[in-house]
Amino acid sequence: MNQLELLNPYNPSEEIPLSPFHLFFMGTEPHIFEPLIKSLPPQLVLSLSYLTLKNISQKIPIGKNKPLENPALIVIHENKLDALLIKCLEPLKSRPSNLKIIIFSDEFSVSLAQKAAYLKADLIVEKTIHVKEFTHNLAKLFSSKKLLNTTISNTSALIGDSPATNLLRNQIFQLAQTHSTVLITGESGTGKELVAQEIHRLSNRSQHPFVALNCAALPENLLESELFGHKKGSFTGAFQDSQGRFLSAGLGTLFLDEVGDMSLSLQAKLLRVLQEKQVRPIGSTKTYPLKARVLAATHKNLTDLITKGQFRLDLYYRLNVLPLKVKPLRERPLDIVGLADHFIKKFNKAHSSKVTNLTEETEQLLKDNLWPGNIRELENLFERILIFKKKGQIQVSDLPDHYRVLNFDNKNKIEIPPEGVHFYNLVTNFEKTLILKALEKTNGNKNQAAKLLHLNRTTLLEKMKKLFKEK
Repeated sequence: MNQLELLNPYNPSEEIPLSPFHLFFMGTEPHIFEPLIKSLPPQLVLSLSYLTLKNISQKIPIGKNKPLENPALIVIHENKLDALLIKCLEPLKSRPSNLKIIIFSDEFSVSLAQKAAYLKADLIVEKTIHVKEFTHNLAKLFSSKKLLNTTISNTSALIGDSPATNLLRNQIFQLAQTHSTVLITGESGTGKELVAQEIHRLSNRSQHPFVALNCAALPENLLESELFGHKKGSFTGAFQDSQGRFLSAGLGTLFLDEVGDMSLSLQAKLLRVLQEKQVRPIGSTKTYPLKARVLAATHKNLTDLITKGQFRLDLYYRLNVLPLKVKPLRERPLDIVGLADHFIKKFNKAHSSKVTNLTEETEQLLKDNLWPGNIRELENLFERILIFKKKGQIQVSDLPDHYRVLNFDNKNKIEIPPEGVHFYNLVTNFEKTLILKALEKTNGNKNQAAKLLHLNRTTLLEKMKKLFKEK
């Protein structure tokens, strides 16, 4: 008999009662649901109906927030989710709280997750797993223990309303629905570990451990032991058995930060674990199954390291199954105000201050800065300010000297401070700001950005190569 697989670690010891519900199916071929129908205990199904685009409005109380008298489940096959049909299903986004939606799929894809997110679906189901796991997760779906956080705005740890950050929230939600390896790239200080934590939090592994390890923080021999574990006596100083991070993550998530700093010999051992899904501690003859999901991050350009022979190509392909790039803060200046408010609240509490907000001029100066240290640099700046400033608004005079960049938006407001300015640094910063703002406005399209700046495209590319050291 065909069975179903849920994208969720199954805990058979966690029993949740399942109340009877109404069951609805949508698909071009009704027979594909027959194994599912046969697998469900008859006493759980109050009624069974097939939905079409014509009868859905009569059978389902869409657009109403009042809960149904009895719970209901709609199972939609992925073949009903093309661009035209998904628009017709849009009213399902506003539905009673006890009306749940499952997307039934032959194989998971990021595109499918995007469609599921658009419909605010509660679960994505693949083929082939035991019926007990399916009913168990149905019970979780209808209980207070919600299976998935399907509201993207719930990723509250990500602060900001720029298009780049909103896109990142959507990507995090999509990737959280899979078990595949994710490679997170971005400059230092952009929040790659926070992104990894959000993927874990929104996944079905969120009740299991999130284990992080900075691969650049330990020498090779200690890093190997930390990753794979060891047996007592396997090397000098191994006074007891150690489980290692792979195994201690259990059914949760293992986050390998700065994976680009790993030695080639350790890369080979990591590749073997990812390929075989088996972990062998140092000094042991026994292997253990790898059940955790692996997320990796680096601020380095791995393709450059591969060219230089410093990173394995085969490991790169193993890690880069689902790539995710976190943009630097200079490319999302609209996030500055939200981040500033967050840090003011955080450090007001830490230092017993009563700072309120930024002045408009200060806000603009912060937006115009390039932030080579990204969010980490911004956070450090606000902690420094709030240690010395105990109340009121943050003025331009509260900023360290190198943040006081002239505001070119209004020529009449240009002022040179008493200590003077570094002319060439200022002009360079202004050129960078103009180019970044043009690229942001054109969603990264260099041709359109050149037109906005009234430059030839080749001139813009040369300036970008010089200013940002683009390769």
